[in-house]
Amino acid sequence: MAFRIIVKIEAIAIVLDLLSLLLGDRPSLNLISGIIVLFSGYLLLTKPYFYLSRDSLFIYNLFGKPIKHYSFDSLANLEVIGNKIYYLDPLNDRSKKLPINKYMIDRGKN
Repeated sequence: MAFRIIVKIEAIAIVLDLLSLLLGDRPSLNLISGIIVLFSGYLLLTKPYFYLSRDSLFIYNLFGKPIKHYSFDSLANLEVIGNKIYYLDPLNDRSKKLPINKYMIDRGKN
């Protein structure tokens, strides 16, 4: 909920800066940073961060392009310890922490 309030305040500031720009003032740093924050916030809310299937895990960047791919035989290769997810690599018997955090996951409505 706090994120939506910040986005509304930032949107109001951008509108006021655009109005100032139309009146002949030069673009401010607030306008440029506000547009960047709104655009990246929109992408974070609309693009998936990862996709999990029975035999693979894809991790995407902010623009929706896959950047990492993990293949496995079953979901047993993924292990959750605390709030962290580890990938157990069957080739070299090592575990690797995945860059997935608790705040990135939409748990839906319970």
